[in-house]
Order: sequence, then C-alpha cells, then structure tokens
Amino acid sequence: MLDGEDHRLHRQLMSPAFSQREVEKHWGAIVAVTQRMLESWRVGETRDVEQELRGLVHEVAMGVVLGVGDRKEIERIIALVDRFLTSAPRAMIFPVRLPGTSYSRLLGAAKEIFQLLETLVGERRGRTGQANDVLETLVRTRDERGINMTDAQLIGEAYNVLCHESTASALTWAVFLLAQHPEIASSLAEELDGTLRGDPPTASQLKQLTLLDRIVKETLRLLPPAPFARRFAAEQCSLGRRTFPKGTVVFVSQYITQRVPEIFPEPRKFLPGRWESFQPSPYEYFPFGVGAHNCIGGSFALTEMKIVLAMLVQRFRLIVPPGSRVDRSYELSLRPKNGMRMTIGAQDRGRGRTRVNGDITEMVDLE
Repeated sequence: MLDGEDHRLHRQLMSPAFSQREVEKHWGAIVAVTQRMLESWRVGETRDVEQELRGLVHEVAMGVVLGVGDRKEIERIIALVDRFLTSAPRAMIFPVRLPGTSYSRLLGAAKEIFQLLETLVGERRGRTGQANDVLETLVRTRDERGINMTDAQLIGEAYNVLCHESTASALTWAVFLLAQHPEIASSLAEELDGTLRGDPPTASQLKQLTLLDRIVKETLRLLPPAPFARRFAAEQCSLGRRTFPKGTVVFVSQYITQRVPEIFPEPRKFLPGRWESFQPSPYEYFPFGVGAHNCIGGSFALTEMKIVLAMLVQRFRLIVPPGSRVDRSYELSLRPKNGMRMTIGAQDRGRGRTRVNGDITEMVDLE
C-alpha cells in the first residue's frame, strides 16, 4: 500500500524473503501439511474442498510466514483472520464504530491480530542463528542504507502476508475445472505418474511437469482470484484518447483483459494447450498484478499450488455431485459463493463428469 521511495525500499527489504531459494527452503512444510490433509480424506465421502484448501493454505502461511506450529494457535489465528476478512466488505460500506456493527468487529479483530504480531516480532528480535520463517528473515534484513524495518513496519507487512485467500481460491477453481474436464485431468494424472510415481514433487521434478504448469496458468487466466486492481494517477496522464488528472482512481481488470478474444481465442474455454507456445506480454496476462505493485508472493503461490495439485491428483479424482449449483462471490478474492462440495474418488483416470448449475456457467464454457 506504500508508494514512491518508501515502497521501493520496503520492496527491497521484502524481496529476499520471497526469493525462489527461500521458497524451496519451506518445500518440506508445504508437502507435510498437504500430506496431512490428504491422509484425512476417504474415498466416497463428500467434503467442502474450498474449506479444506483454505485451511491448508492458512496452515502453511502460519508456519512458513510466522513460524507458528502449534495447532491450537494456528486455529486461533485463522479464526481471527477469517473474522477480519468477513467483516471487511460491510465495514467498508458502513464505516461507523457502533456496538454490533461490522466496522466494530473489523477493528476488534485488527487489534487482536496487531497484538499477536507485535508479540511475534518481539520474539524474533531476540533470536540468533539461522532464520526459520519469513518474519524472522524480515526482522534481520537491512536495506541499502543499512536500516531495517521498525516493529510497526514489520507488523504492517506481516499483516498483508497473512491474507492468502487468493491461493486458496485459485486451488479451488483448479480442482473444479479439472473435475469438469476429465480428459485433461486424466492426462495430468498420467504425467504425474510418469514423473513422480506417487511421491511428492521435488523442485527439479516440478519443472518437468509441463501440463501441470499450463493448467495452473489457464486457471489463473480464466478465473483470476484477484479479478481487478485499483491504481491512482500520481500525475496527470493519458491513456489512449483519454486524459486523467492527478489523483484519478483507475480500475484495471485481469478478468476482462485475460478474456480479450483477439489475445485469447475462445476465451471462455478451459484450454491449457493454448500455453504450449503462447507467451503473452505482462500487460496481457497478469494474474498477480503488474508493475511496481505486483504481488511479491507470486512465486510462492505458484509453487504451493503446483505441489498441492501434484500430490492431490496422484491420489484422488474429485467429482462435483450431480445438480450442484456453483455461484461466484467476490470478497477479497473471487471464490465460490457457497463453498465447493466435491465427492472424493480414487484416481482411476475416469472420463465422466457431472453437469452443474449457477452463474459459473456464465463465466466458463463447460459444454
């Protein structure tokens, strides 16, 4: 949310904590949490997969970002973040601090999260030895002037990192799209079996999984978790034939841009094959944003998505119950309005699929 020189310096401080080397350092944690989730699933049962994946992503974030491993503490933090996120939409509409209002609940949750992060930052200040989590890495990082972040700045940045809703939403849409395109899901299972043979992927193996990479890219194109972004004109500027005065609020939509038919033929179809030779420009495809304010955690999110999908699809085939209604909702990310209930089946590379209803059919051509 910073701008100018302050943003540049913070970005410089944050970048090492999200480098590919740091992401790979936490590989085992992502695998362990995913393994625990999958081992709790049973063939034949129906679960809300969105809730399962949200729990997984939050647990990874708590461990990797904050270094919190205690299950009860993780659940407490997840509940706090959930209270904050669910209060936010109404709080923005009616930002009045009265008892029982969403705004009061929002401020109450924010205060508790602030106090929690304040305690964690204080603990990291006193540690020595190798940094084991992102927060500890940030505590020790210094900018080009030799200055590190203040406690308030660290709390602000850690607060942003807590919001991993977009990764959970992207994973949910990915498993839904695979369920509705069983021939693609079968091909993915074949690729995974040939390369991984039932094991979690290593960093080098993940680079070999080309179909998995295309599926993730196409999911983020078709149903981007962040469907639009907002920017402010720092100075008077022109866009095409329009001139915008300083301070103008400009909305940019990933959802619309990534469906321009001149760039993406048959834009409403889920076609991972389009990525075999296609390389769009940064302003044609930008699920993690673009420019100076693009998502700093994009690399981490992509890696996490691929690990989870590789492990899940090797073991199970998820099926949407017949007649299910799937509607969209936009809170802090584009997500299914009422969750995503799916039946867990064995990975038999089956080709059957069920029809669904709801406004998802306006967004994606499922025929």
